[in-house]
Amino acid sequence: MPFTRLLLIGATSSKCINGEKGDKVIIAPKNQKAKAHLGHLDDPYAGEVILCFQLDDGSEQARELLRSLGIRDGDRRCDGIIFYSRDGSPERTICLVELKHSRVEEAADQLIRTRQCIEDLLCKECGEPGKKYIQRLQWKACLYRHGASPDETSKVLKELRHYFKHYYSCDRHSADIGPFLRGESEQRASEGRRARKRER
Repeated sequence: MPFTRLLLIGATSSKCINGEKGDKVIIAPKNQKAKAHLGHLDDPYAGEVILCFQLDDGSEQARELLRSLGIRDGDRRCDGIIFYSRDGSPERTICLVELKHSRVEEAADQLIRTRQCIEDLLCKECGEPGKKYIQRLQWKACLYRHGASPDETSKVLKELRHYFKHYYSCDRHSADIGPFLRGESEQRASEGRRARKRER
């Protein structure tokens, strides 16, 4: 199964996806108190499962991982996959991450193709019994852009909207995608929309 392959080949304790030239997105602990205890035995990510898989860093591990997923060297794919879940919640999130230092216009295609590849593998390998679990998956896309214009970014996000219910754009100043993974940014956005409606 795709996640068996991901775990056997690409599992790390890292809570980030790296791009070129030092670009990276991170998942910081939610709890500020836990952040203060990082040097102690307290688990700053208690209650959460966060697994980051690097797909496109040129390492032998990444190449082996891509081969195991049926993605060839020349195929378009994103930089990384993040699996996220919370204890006690049936929801499972797969967040695809693409970090762009340039050529931001290629990002949507890379994210979409990676989703299609993994979704196809899941459907084939899980079959009918696993269908309900696949339907429960929440697919998210994250675009990290360095130096892209707002117009370029907007165009990519518009394209992603057709394939992902949840998508997010960030840069080096907002590289912590923890709130997006946890659904906090969507919650704040919907609360803001409700508040604006009440004001009318």
